[in-house]
Amino acid sequence: MNGRLHPEMLDISMQDICDDVVIVTAFFHIHLPIVDTILSRETARLALVYHLEGHNSRIVNSGISRTTSYAGSVSSVAACNMPGSA
Repeated sequence: MNGRLHPEMLDISMQDICDDVVIVTAFFHIHLPIVDTILSRETARLALVYHLEGHNSRIVNSGISRTTSYAGSVSSVAACNMPGSA
């Protein structure tokens, strides 16, 4: 495959779950460098969970999924159950 992958960002959200945990969720379309009628129309969701360890943030979990419809919002998480958090 020649060319570049082109992600088209639709929305991004950051949620402070507790003092040392942040969730970043992004919605985007993926445009391939080939003729494609599926991925470029569907919305992908990437969620990254960052945990503050000392002075550095580390990604402790990630997930990507394909959505069938884009709502434009991210549901909030009610509680933080990360190890080592207060």
